[in-house]
Amino acid sequence: FLKTLHLRNVLDDYSDGLSIKSSSLETISISTAYSWLPQDLVSKINCPSLILLDLAVDDPRDTTSREIKLQNKSVFDNIVTFEIHVPGFQWKLPNCISLRKLHVSSAESAPDANFLASLIFEPWICPLLHEIKLDFLPEWDLLFIMLERRNHLPPSFGITRITNLILPSPIPLTLLTPLTHILSGQFTERPSNRELCFGSFMEEYFDTSL
Repeated sequence: FLKTLHLRNVLDDYSDGLSIKSSSLETISISTAYSWLPQDLVSKINCPSLILLDLAVDDPRDTTSREIKLQNKSVFDNIVTFEIHVPGFQWKLPNCISLRKLHVSSAESAPDANFLASLIFEPWICPLLHEIKLDFLPEWDLLFIMLERRNHLPPSFGITRITNLILPSPIPLTLLTPLTHILSGQFTERPSNRELCFGSFMEEYFDTSL
C-alpha cells in the first residue's frame, strides 16, 4: 500500500481534476509555483491515515501578500506534523487537534506572523503541539508572548507546553536564557516587548546602516 506521495511542481492546468483519496497514505508533500493551488489541493484530500502534510509555494509573480486559506477538517484533525513553506503569503493555522510538530520556513524573509497570532489568541487550536521549528528569525515579541501564554496555562486547560523550539543560530544570550526557562515551564525575566519588536531588536544587535 502507498504510504508516501510527493507532488512536485504541480501545474494549474492539471489541478482541476486532481483529488487525493487513499486509506493508506500517511505522508503527502505538495510543491507548486501557484499561490492559489495549495488551498484548492488540500480541500481535495481524503486520506484518513494522513499524519504528515508538507506544503511549499514559490510564486515569484505574486509580490502581494495573498492569503492562503487552509481548510479541510478531515485533514487537519489527523495530522501530527505540518510543514509549510510559503514566504510572502498570509496564512492562519487551522484547527489541528492532533498536531505535535510544526515546521515553518521561508527562503527569503520572515513570513506573515498570523500563525503566531493564531497560537497566542487560540492556543486550543493545537492542544498537543510541543515542537515548533522556524527557519527564520521570528518576531521576537510575538514569539515570547505566545510561549508565555501557552506554557503558563493551568493543566486544566489541556494545552501541551511547547518544549522544543528550533531556531536559526546564533541566538543572543539575552534571549536564549529566558527562552530556555520558558520552555521548561518557568516564569522568568526577559527584555520588554518594545525591546523585542523587530525594529528595536535589529538596531540593538545588528548594524542597520549596512
